[in-house]
Amino acid sequence: MRILALDTSSERLLLSLGDGGSDEPVAAVVSTEKNHGPGLLSHVERLFAGQDPTRVNAIACGRGPGSFTGIRIGLSFAKTFAYVRRIPLCTFDLFDLYFTLAGASGPVWVLEDARRGELYVSGRIDGSNMREPGVTTLEGVLETAPAGVRFLGSGARLHRARLLECFGEASVADAERLPDATTLHRAALHLYFDAGPCNPVTAEPLYLRASDAEVNLASGKIRSSWSRVVPGHHREE
Repeated sequence: MRILALDTSSERLLLSLGDGGSDEPVAAVVSTEKNHGPGLLSHVERLFAGQDPTRVNAIACGRGPGSFTGIRIGLSFAKTFAYVRRIPLCTFDLFDLYFTLAGASGPVWVLEDARRGELYVSGRIDGSNMREPGVTTLEGVLETAPAGVRFLGSGARLHRARLLECFGEASVADAERLPDATTLHRAALHLYFDAGPCNPVTAEPLYLRASDAEVNLASGKIRSSWSRVVPGHHREE
């Protein structure tokens, strides 16, 4: 089995191509370009250089949380690829990448910067979920995280000083670690063999809160295009 995996939800675009019998990908692309989602196709071309894309018989894609645009671009590509090729599609959370990176020892909380002073958060202990994915603040983390926890993710890097002060050096020892293409490949294999494929038509992003555009529209900071009156024209409701 050959599996193509991608994640476009976070600060780095990750692509891997690998076989089911190996923990290491045969090809990989990692991009730190800003707004990397729109350049996904060119990165896929790089990934397949010297490889046969027709050998791919499964695809795994990150569904967030993270960049709304990045998630939509990545998942749209994966769903289309799976549907056209008639191959299985698996989806995974950004948290799954960090849990794979962290290994199985002790409690781990993933904190991803959600901006607006908020954090996307999920946690597990010894392979089991102990905190469902959600949105919180740094103060919420400080009040509820268990003793002995390790923090990973962009939010852990952003708030490293406070976490160090409250939970000690060991809690932030892995804060600078980032998932790479090998982490992506291993997480994709785990999801494929353990969780199984999903329906590519109905696969949905993991949005834990409304987008900035939705918030601004609801607050009246921006107006819907339908609310604009074009001189000489009238739109019936």
